[in-house]
Amino acid sequence: WMFVFGNLGVSAMGAPGAGLASMLATTAGCFYFVWQTSKAKVFAKFSIHPGSFFRVFHRNLDNEKDSGALAILRLSWPVAAQTFFVLAGFTLFMAMMKAVGTIEVAASNVIITILSFSFMPGFGIGIAASTLIGQKLGAGLPEEASAVGWEAQKIGMLMMSLLGLVFIILPEQLIMLFTDNAEVIGVASWPLMLLGAFQVFDALCMTTYGCLEGAGLTIFTMWTELLVNWGFFIPFTWISIHVFDSGIRMPFVGMAIYLVLYSAILQWKFWQGDWKQTKI
Repeated sequence: WMFVFGNLGVSAMGAPGAGLASMLATTAGCFYFVWQTSKAKVFAKFSIHPGSFFRVFHRNLDNEKDSGALAILRLSWPVAAQTFFVLAGFTLFMAMMKAVGTIEVAASNVIITILSFSFMPGFGIGIAASTLIGQKLGAGLPEEASAVGWEAQKIGMLMMSLLGLVFIILPEQLIMLFTDNAEVIGVASWPLMLLGAFQVFDALCMTTYGCLEGAGLTIFTMWTELLVNWGFFIPFTWISIHVFDSGIRMPFVGMAIYLVLYSAILQWKFWQGDWKQTKI
């Protein structure tokens, strides 16, 4: 608002202003988390030595002193890799949409933006489930951890299904919040309704992922999503656009199938129950 449109004495900058605002917000958030971490004495509380993260690169580690940092790195690198390659996959998806047309690219951006309103509660519930399951497993309470997982999934499915229902009932009205272009509204409505119907699977993806991540199965979740993303979704999108000239609809059908496949594999792992014996 301030940088894009030029308010509070700042000159209007348009799109560069949006980028500047995003950078400043991210930087402020980073400093805030560092401050909170220092305030809560997290490193001391969990016997983590910040210098350990630097010693890793020099292979000069003290197994006892650096065990906390090593555990963090062991659990976090798959999450970082998964995030990088999944975002790369979706960036490639948007790049491939250019071959369909400018209107379709604009419609895809609007659809993803609207869907993000549903992502947020699912993402938050997944993080909460991950934290609580890690605590329960660490306390030697695997059945309570399982109960937390089931509750998280039910809450996530309820919340995201309700939002999905809004996407189905009011697609045009939601799209009009972002554009008044009649072509974009017409093109984006059907994919938005489709993905609205599949929000229950999206909820399962996010909450079950959080549950398994809390149990330390970050390598499993990484390979699962990379397989579905790069092994199915990206090739499906390319074939839909370049072989069948399907327009915007088939790529978003592929996204819906992506959600079903990813959630099914995560659910299979959760139902197996062997994650309850994981030593974190």
